Amino acid sequence: METNISVASYLRNLLETYQLKNKRFSMRAMASKVEMSPSGLNNILHGKKKLSLDRSFVIAEKLGLSGKERRLFLLTTQYEQAKSEEYKLEVLKTVIPLLQE
Repeated sequence: METNISVASYLRNLLETYQLKNKRFSMRAMASKVEMSPSGLNNILHGKKKLSLDRSFVIAEKLGLSGKERRLFLLTTQYEQAKSEEYKLEVLKTVIPLLQE
């Protein structure tokens, strides 16, 4: 099953949202905000590196994600980390209703 949910796309969309509010907000600023190196964040944004669930909790906290946003971000990380198609399907069953709210 192919799907377009990814931590990289989630964070890229979030970065674009921040940039719409503040034109000077950069990827470097986001990296600083989440206490990562710019190159580390760049690797995540381009899908070259995956986040651990622990690191995702830290990023969600640093970005002030709460409620539905936080849950979607953490579920997206779980989806990417899933080793079986069955678990991916279980995560998607949780994600889809959240996206339809």
